[in-house]
Amino acid sequence: MQKFKALFRSELFIAILLLVLTSAVAYLPFIGHFGYFYDDWYEMFSAGARGPQVFHDLFAIDRPGRAYLMIPLYLLFGQNPFPYNVTAYLFRLLSGLSVLWMMRLCWPERKRSAVLAALFFLIYPGFLSQPNAIDYQSHIAGLFFATFSIALSLKAVRVEKFSARAALTVTSILFGLAYLSQMEYYAGFEVVRLVFLFLLARQSRTDWLVRLKKAVLWYLPFAVVPLTFFTWRLFFFQSLRKATDIGTQFGNLFSTPLHTIAVWLVNVAQSAADVILLAWAVPLYNAFSQLTPTPMLIGFGVAIGVILLVLLLLRGISSDSELGSDWSKESLWAGLIMVVGGMLPIVVADRGVSFPDYSRYTLVSLIGAVLILVGVIDQLRSRYFQYGAVSLLVGIAILTHFSNGLFYAKVADATRSFWWQVSWRIPQMQPGTTLIANYPSSAISEDYIIWGPANLIYDPQSRNSDYVQPTLYAAVPNHETVEKVLMQVRQEYGNRRSIRTYANYRNILILTQPTPNSCVQVINGEQPEISSSENEPMMLMAPFSESQRILTNVEFQTPPPAIFGSGPEKGWCYYYEKAAYARQVGDWKTVASLADEAARLGLAPSDPIEWMPFLQAYAVTGNASKLSDLAPSIIGNPFVAQQVCQILQGMQGLKDSVVNVISSQYCVSGN
Repeated sequence: MQKFKALFRSELFIAILLLVLTSAVAYLPFIGHFGYFYDDWYEMFSAGARGPQVFHDLFAIDRPGRAYLMIPLYLLFGQNPFPYNVTAYLFRLLSGLSVLWMMRLCWPERKRSAVLAALFFLIYPGFLSQPNAIDYQSHIAGLFFATFSIALSLKAVRVEKFSARAALTVTSILFGLAYLSQMEYYAGFEVVRLVFLFLLARQSRTDWLVRLKKAVLWYLPFAVVPLTFFTWRLFFFQSLRKATDIGTQFGNLFSTPLHTIAVWLVNVAQSAADVILLAWAVPLYNAFSQLTPTPMLIGFGVAIGVILLVLLLLRGISSDSELGSDWSKESLWAGLIMVVGGMLPIVVADRGVSFPDYSRYTLVSLIGAVLILVGVIDQLRSRYFQYGAVSLLVGIAILTHFSNGLFYAKVADATRSFWWQVSWRIPQMQPGTTLIANYPSSAISEDYIIWGPANLIYDPQSRNSDYVQPTLYAAVPNHETVEKVLMQVRQEYGNRRSIRTYANYRNILILTQPTPNSCVQVINGEQPEISSSENEPMMLMAPFSESQRILTNVEFQTPPPAIFGSGPEKGWCYYYEKAAYARQVGDWKTVASLADEAARLGLAPSDPIEWMPFLQAYAVTGNASKLSDLAPSIIGNPFVAQQVCQILQGMQGLKDSVVNVISSQYCVSGN
């Protein structure tokens, strides 16, 4: 019992507890809401359509090693995003613990500095893709593999026993090869390894050249990692992506060396500034400024709670500030070398850090960045200033992750709600339909962000047994797509990572949710009903949307709960979608009945264009009274009122009382 009490009171236990609790608050509050984002859609569709071995095809063009991580994970978790988010968090936590181990091995006397470095590394606010856990599993797992490999190498050179050293060295090499197999630009971690070995060699208390020689000798066994990987990469593997092809990356250097080197130096400097400084300001501003007052207050409360927790637990860690400034200077120059070394492989690939899209490029330089931060804090002679700096950085990190997590959760919830509404409206679609969609909470940058969820609901199998080919295709709602729709471009072949698509701009169906408060509206080109909140590209393409591509009188499809959840509350949008479908099949009595039921429940649309099916139903069934009651909800929006007037006036066989209401209340002057 005494041993257990001593363990729980030990500084190592307190340090680990601090890292676990703080990272849990940073990354776990919204984990149950996270779903598929970006590339997750085509990866999970492909795996479901042709089995997990398809990951070999998906990653063969640039990073084939990723398949060996994703295949076992898919066999364990299938298409449920939640466990991927759990493993991503665990990998992230393990990488933080590895950094703590590295710091304690290199500076055993500086326990508090080690904890702060590991803490800032773990909750660093510059990496914003943690919630995108499926596609970024390789990045986050590779981060753990790299940090653990470096920690093992530091431990290996300190062990006297040959067998133990050999075992640690071999394990370190294996983890080193593992991290490079996930991300080739992680090669910058080898600079981190070499710098740490040089720092470890300072214990010999000789001049820096002797220390450097000793560090290089220590590094030689671990040089197997980059030598093996890049020998394979240069001589046996041919990358089909320009960004990951080493020959392409160095081509500019040989053709225009001075210009290329100058560009690289500028990009390294800019990215280094992003990693060290701007990561603590720009992501917070971008994410936090979009919050409404209530989440802001909650975020502040969470941040304050974590700050108090960190300050409380830090009291149980030995202070090392009185040991002088030598360590601070050492950490500053070492951190700077690590930052620059981590950036070089990225800059050579013509990439750089930017928030939020390329925040992943901060990861390689992250250890160096936090060393610089801790070194600067150590230079503050006042203990209160030190605590103030720690509190500020922790608060910024927690607020950033809270805001970022909430943003991802809202996007995921909105996307799931979008496709649940589509499933209420559309039983099935004709094969070969090209979907053009408009999400309310996020921009659509790639076609698979549309066809991925559509096929997972309506046809999760591949149309071809030899490669992945979805049944439904899609086009991004941008200017280029508008031009192709207006020009009626025929079938367009696409091949992304062996997934083949055949978008046809003559077979389009538009699904749009103009605002977060709108419902999903399926556009019928023969009778377009356009929200006043609709964007211009959708308005231009609306006449070409073919609602006849919706198959009627067939069984409705239920979105897979593991991916899309159990569905949103059946509020107004449920009745609207069902009414829109009933109108399409000519069942006006059902439309009117749905309107009455929605009215009894006190439901009404935020977007007045969604009254259209019910207005038509009341007109057809001769219910002039109900038609008159709804008029005030329409005429306040002239754009919608004009459409309603034209559509209702174009209907045939209406009662005179209905015609009078239409002409006197809907088609008033100005409409």
